[in-house]
Amino acid sequence: MRHTHYSPLSTQDMDFLLWETPALQMHGSGVQIFDAGPLATPGGGIDFDAIRRCYAAVLHRVPRYR
Repeated sequence: MRHTHYSPLSTQDMDFLLWETPALQMHGSGVQIFDAGPLATPGGGIDFDAIRRCYAAVLHRVPRYR
């Protein structure tokens, strides 16, 4: 049986949802730039498997994402 976790919207999220229309989009975005550090591969890429392993190791602690 599948278990689903629901959590209520924050007041700010509810305001964004209620005020949004096709002419007034109430969403935001952001950009972050990180130094690859130990995740850098010799070819200059990123070791995404290492990132997946780190997330998989702690994902069970966050009920929303289980």
